[in-house]
Amino acid sequence: MDFKLVAKIGGALAVLTIVSNLIATLLLGFSIASTIVRIVTAVICLVLGCVFAFLTWRADEKAPKYCYGFAALFNIGVGIMWFFITSNFHLNDAYLNRFIIYYLLLTALLAALACFWPFVTKKVFGAHLVANNFDEKQETLLYVVLAILHACIISLIFCLNYKNSTSISQLGMNGIVYSIGIWFLNALIAFVIAIFIANGGNSKTPASMVTPISADSAYSSVA
Repeated sequence: MDFKLVAKIGGALAVLTIVSNLIATLLLGFSIASTIVRIVTAVICLVLGCVFAFLTWRADEKAPKYCYGFAALFNIGVGIMWFFITSNFHLNDAYLNRFIIYYLLLTALLAALACFWPFVTKKVFGAHLVANNFDEKQETLLYVVLAILHACIISLIFCLNYKNSTSISQLGMNGIVYSIGIWFLNALIAFVIAIFIANGGNSKTPASMVTPISADSAYSSVA
């Protein structure tokens, strides 16, 4: 294993993970505490949805069209939904209902951010990806799946801190504070993904494992 390569890939993915988690968590936390931020967040989701809908329409065969479509669908749907979420929902609704809504918002935001990761990773370890035939579709899909996992964990934290919060503003702030440790946990998960990416070139390709046999030699051996 090339530890230097793992550190390079893992460091890049860890930084992207922490930054993405930070942005999404702050938007969720302040949306819970402030009506103005909630409206701003809803507008951001709608704008992202329109951007990715356009990218889906304009995408060629090499682009991660389905990931763009997923981000577009979620952001447009969540953006519309987030306009109608009230303060009473955060304080009085059931744990499961709040978890689902928070999960949908975080999935929309983190999936959209994950679709931009390849623009950074190309500059950091793009040569390694090309050498191992790891195309943009596969890479983006991997990051989006990772984003969905991150959204699930952070949503749980926001729901579980309910008992320690006496007001809606405290609920939002506690969610942000308690999620900080999760950002670094998610960064460790990114390092595991880095090991997978770094070892991508160690397995033999089908062409190197199969030795072609000519028809003449095959028949002569039978004869």
